[in-house]
Amino acid sequence: MSYVDANLLKLGQLGTGESAMQYTAVYEPDLQACGILDLQLMTRYLEGKMPCESLFEGTPLTADQLYQPDTKVTMAQKMAIFSNALSHVHEPGLGLKVGQQARFSDFGVLGYAVFSSNTMLDA
Repeated sequence: MSYVDANLLKLGQLGTGESAMQYTAVYEPDLQACGILDLQLMTRYLEGKMPCESLFEGTPLTADQLYQPDTKVTMAQKMAIFSNALSHVHEPGLGLKVGQQARFSDFGVLGYAVFSSNTMLDA
């Protein structure tokens, strides 16, 4: 039983009768899944510089999947993609160049908040 299950079970046993608390769902974050913004930026930057299929070689991923909300990417898959990029595109500072492609809109609501605020604390 996971830590979350055990704690929810305890909460579910707090009451008795009609007012007894019951839990209906368990939230356990996927600690193996990673964000995909960096991969989206990499794909955008490398478009036309190397075949897209080569970038995702050795992974079950495609460029189209990076824009689907249910896509899960592991750290191992990310490392394979980064390795593919480095072996095909010999540009010094590739990571910095990819990062420069980021727009505030890539970060959603948080990006707009930061962009429109005087300081990060205000955002």
